[in-house]
Amino acid sequence: MGGVPSIILPDPVIYLGGSDVLDDEHFFRDNRITGCLSVCDASIKAHVQRKLEAEFQPIDICHIKVTDSIQSNLLTYFEEIVEFVFKIRQKSFSTESQEWDKKQDLGGMPANSRTNMAAGMYIHCQAGISRSTTSCCAYLMTYFYPMTFREAIGHCHRCRDVVCPNDSFREQLLAWEKDTRRRRLHEEMKVKYPRQFEIDFMQRDVAFIVQKLQDCENSARELSETKWVYVCDGNPVPREYWSEIVEDLEQSVSSDPYEKTYILNSRDKDYPQRVMLKKELQQDSSSGDIPSSSKNGTQEAPGDCSEGLHTDRVKNWSLEDFDEQKRRLRERFQGMESGEDIGLTWLLEST
Repeated sequence: MGGVPSIILPDPVIYLGGSDVLDDEHFFRDNRITGCLSVCDASIKAHVQRKLEAEFQPIDICHIKVTDSIQSNLLTYFEEIVEFVFKIRQKSFSTESQEWDKKQDLGGMPANSRTNMAAGMYIHCQAGISRSTTSCCAYLMTYFYPMTFREAIGHCHRCRDVVCPNDSFREQLLAWEKDTRRRRLHEEMKVKYPRQFEIDFMQRDVAFIVQKLQDCENSARELSETKWVYVCDGNPVPREYWSEIVEDLEQSVSSDPYEKTYILNSRDKDYPQRVMLKKELQQDSSSGDIPSSSKNGTQEAPGDCSEGLHTDRVKNWSLEDFDEQKRRLRERFQGMESGEDIGLTWLLEST
């Protein structure tokens, strides 16, 4: 369960996902993952561990068995979780990691990129939605102290749109935000792993966070300016395709134009796709902007998701307090850039 794992931080990489890949040694080897945080009953199988040790590197595992219920207490494990992630990412500076890279003959890649690739981290639960997201937020809030819960969950949602910690876990993260242990642990990690707090290490992570903010803002702007959205994911239909949208003759007749689906049958698409009017658009069906009947585009599209808009599924943490997240990020990291634009120019210009 969980679908494709999602990148939360880039270098050394942190992936967030579900249990689908636990039997796939190629996922761990190809992404050079050397640490796995399992926050559910399942973890990497023994035969996969043996194969990785023989063909790649031994993989460190932190296995925390908790259920995804409001009775579960992950807060008691936050310190263990945070330190484990720091320990794995520290491998990017280890002698063993550098020797491995030499053996793999990675050619002309910069030395820091070669070593950093050898310290990947996989944080997972069953589906990559609640327990693993909570764990990932606890790490982000400590690493980027004083990052708030909303900032951490916002970044996770911009990277992986299914994230949704249960109510109790959200309360625990809000408690961690105010917990004095978080600051103490942040300071301890700075002493124990000072290299991870130096500018050239942190700015890759910061640049990734800023880029996700910028991508989210651009997507929100596109959505605000569109008339039509795809049924399967709620993404905006580009304006150049609007004239090719026709009625869907296979659906039952509805008097509400915002409950109807339509067909985009373009020569640029591999198959007809269902679209619908954006719900916020107060468009009168008699205006002539809604297409009339057509016999074209009645073929069923593969993987059709006509049950409803993807954007109605869960709370959109990625846009919650968006401007405040930008402001706080700008204040926290202003002055970090050392001759390299890591996206803070956009933050300054967008205020």
